[in-house]
Amino acid sequence: MIRILRIAALLLACTPAALRAQDDDPPSCMDARTQTDMNVCAGLAFQKEDSLLNQVYPRVIARLGTDTSRVRLLRESQRLWIRFRDAECGFASAEVQGGTMEPMVERYCLASVTHQRVEQLRQSLPEADQEADARYAVTKAANRLFAAMEERDTAALRTLMHPRAQIVSVSSTGVGVRSADEWIRGLGRSSDALIERMWDADVEIDGDLATLWAPYDFHLGERFSHCGTDAFQFVREGGAWKMISITFTRRTTGCEGAP
Repeated sequence: MIRILRIAALLLACTPAALRAQDDDPPSCMDARTQTDMNVCAGLAFQKEDSLLNQVYPRVIARLGTDTSRVRLLRESQRLWIRFRDAECGFASAEVQGGTMEPMVERYCLASVTHQRVEQLRQSLPEADQEADARYAVTKAANRLFAAMEERDTAALRTLMHPRAQIVSVSSTGVGVRSADEWIRGLGRSSDALIERMWDADVEIDGDLATLWAPYDFHLGERFSHCGTDAFQFVREGGAWKMISITFTRRTTGCEGAP
């Protein structure tokens, strides 16, 4: 029993970072049931964080520029951190060594520890660079919503949205307000592909609150339906941006063409 509790504690510690790392994973990773699938998803989580690390680390080196002393210290710090990461996760997975859970425990640990390193390195970047990263993440979350709508992936939609989210439509006929659950259920009533495109998004961020404003158009399959402006609000929880308000205008005339 003690052994099982230790494993559970480890997975609990690794889970938040692992879920954040799965932003680009197939939606099935959120509902993985077999050990094989969970091992694969853990590997994808680590790959995502490792990719982020390989983007942020060179930017910090570049920022240090000609400060050769600090560059040397950072390189040495990174080498020691890699040794620590591998030893830490080797220790974490040793308790299930040889078992089917070993790859999952080790890779989720690698994802968690790497995520912490990425966040640490980001603190060394200018505030403008950190804001740029956040704006990209917010825009990416909106585009993931559109992809999930087109695929009618209700599981992915629910992971993108805050449980208390509201969907508000504003048109010449009035204002409509629905809960996220009502809206998601309603998406299944159309037999056509739901295709939404936005462009020239303007994102403003204050701490853990973000607002996205962008023109969009909407098609049912190949047939134009309407256009308008998206005004989405996000809150950041556990490092992930969640939509808490999806507000949009809706009209069929005066639509500008997408670039």
